[in-house]
Amino acid sequence: MVKKIDLSANADIIEGFSKLARKYELEKDRGRALTYRKVVTTLKGIVEPITGSAQLKGMKGIGQKVLGKIDEYFANGGQFRKIVSAFDKSKMNVIDAFKGIHGVGDEKAKQLYEKGYRSIKGLREKRSGTDGKEVLTKIQSIGLDHYEDLQHKIPRKEVEKISKAVSKAV
Repeated sequence: MVKKIDLSANADIIEGFSKLARKYELEKDRGRALTYRKVVTTLKGIVEPITGSAQLKGMKGIGQKVLGKIDEYFANGGQFRKIVSAFDKSKMNVIDAFKGIHGVGDEKAKQLYEKGYRSIKGLREKRSGTDGKEVLTKIQSIGLDHYEDLQHKIPRKEVEKISKAVSKAV
């Protein structure tokens, strides 16, 4: 019989390492980001609830620094210090919203945040920086104009209809 994995038991720890990975991705620290992504993958495979770093020793992808972070998590009442100090949820939400603009990636979204933009609405209202130059390329500006439209997912049946119509036309 296959043992079912209960991810909810370790969800907070997995989420914490996912946030650390995301933080380092935005900082362009690919090495740490990759390390934490691997840790997340390893932790997702653990069936029993994690109660401390001792049970993770010797596991693939879990080194001394990660074990230290697990200890830190339990010592701080279920929080990672780096996330508390450096990971601002509202900042990440704004950056993720900016990434929803066609043509805007991690770096551009981070730059927009650093220039003082805090919402799609604010970006629409003031598209030029303090130097008077446009902050978005022409493609990104078009993406901003159609932001809400591009956030809606097209139902599968509609996609299939469009596919058939295009195939027939071709």
